[in-house]
Amino acid sequence: MGDYGRVRVRREIIEAAPERCHRAWIEFEDVLRDTVADLRSQAARKRLALRLSMPPDLPVVRGDAEQLLEFFTALFSAAIENTPENGRVSLDIERSQGCAILLSVADSGNGLPREEIEAAAGLFAPFGSLEVDGATGPETRVTLQWSKERWRAHPREFSVAPGFW
Repeated sequence: MGDYGRVRVRREIIEAAPERCHRAWIEFEDVLRDTVADLRSQAARKRLALRLSMPPDLPVVRGDAEQLLEFFTALFSAAIENTPENGRVSLDIERSQGCAILLSVADSGNGLPREEIEAAAGLFAPFGSLEVDGATGPETRVTLQWSKERWRAHPREFSVAPGFW
């Protein structure tokens, strides 16, 4: 199924059962790729190079995919906005200890202002907690900590309970 088909199916599921979306399992990798794809035109207008790096073993997380997409869009969009033309923005994702993901957002500008990170943090609150590990110059490191009930280490561990949908 192409990207258009995946988006259409996701939208149909959300419209058919919005009250169940907070319980849906989300492929973390898909949300990141969708976010970067959505931001490519914003980066292109400023002639920025946009790079995403992530490991192949990202988890599946439980929650509202649209809200998680909004969180990453707000965070990464702020990085693009704060980078001068003809620059670069790099998004590096790493697995951390326990139920955590480490984001490293680096750009060729002055980095993400703390206010921008705090503004986006509210969108992440339903998933767990967010901690800014460092915001020095052009690189910002943010740890996203999920609650255990919202985390599956590998997509292969995923199964749907009978009668879920």
